[in-house]
Amino acid sequence: RRGRQAARRSLRAPHRRPHSMMNADGSQDSRARRSLRFTWLAAWQVLTQAVNITTGILITRLLPKQEFAWLAIGNSAVASFSTLTEGGGGLGIQSLGTRLWQDAPRFRSLLATALAFRWKLCLLAALASLPLPLWLLLRNHASFGTSALLLAACALGFPAILGAGILGAALKLQGRFREALGTDLLAAVARLLLVGAAAAALWLDAITAALIASLMFVMQNRLLWRSAGSLVHDPAGISREHQEGLNRQLRALLPNGLFQILQGHLCVWLLSFTTNVSTVADYSALNRLGS
Repeated sequence: RRGRQAARRSLRAPHRRPHSMMNADGSQDSRARRSLRFTWLAAWQVLTQAVNITTGILITRLLPKQEFAWLAIGNSAVASFSTLTEGGGGLGIQSLGTRLWQDAPRFRSLLATALAFRWKLCLLAALASLPLPLWLLLRNHASFGTSALLLAACALGFPAILGAGILGAALKLQGRFREALGTDLLAAVARLLLVGAAAAALWLDAITAALIASLMFVMQNRLLWRSAGSLVHDPAGISREHQEGLNRQLRALLPNGLFQILQGHLCVWLLSFTTNVSTVADYSALNRLGS
């Protein structure tokens, strides 16, 4: 009788899994979620790159050779600016922010310092990156008005490029990759649509293409400001310590940045100086397709 009662109690009692098995299942679920998240983020980046490649091929096919050569020279100014400002922008925030992102007041102070410093950095980097492309445009039969408008269209996005780098790095440090990468995709799709609309309206030239690219950077910067509002709208003091840290990052990355600029644009500059716009356009198109 006692045996039958014990058997009935064991049947009524809930079946409990061993603690080690529950821990194993939990760790497997956690790994599966991380793998799924990584896959989605990778797919997001691949899609963004595919949209950018499509836009580049569209511009390459539709612009006349002379216009495309001028655009390539103008884009060298944008790339030089981005490289020169990395230490005070995204890379600087990533380097200094890895030690501060869990300390909310100090992290907000770092962002406030970088955002306040970006205007001075924009001016200095623009003065360093614009004169040579201006001279090369004039040498390649672009009028002074066309050269000035093209470089002004490129420079319009300079503050947005630096601001987007700072805010995107801040979001990634907090693990908000979806918001950071989502703005990249939205901006890339908007650029593709605007280029297509300009081509359909027969308005696509070097200045229009450069202006669309700058508008894409401005749009991306505004979206990032909305996503990172809790970080940048909360008033925080500008720190001299963080300013000195950003200056150190700029000085440390400057030699490598100059090397990257020469490596990436020396051929375009030499061809612009020694040959004609047709050769510059052919090289830039092949380089775009190859990259």
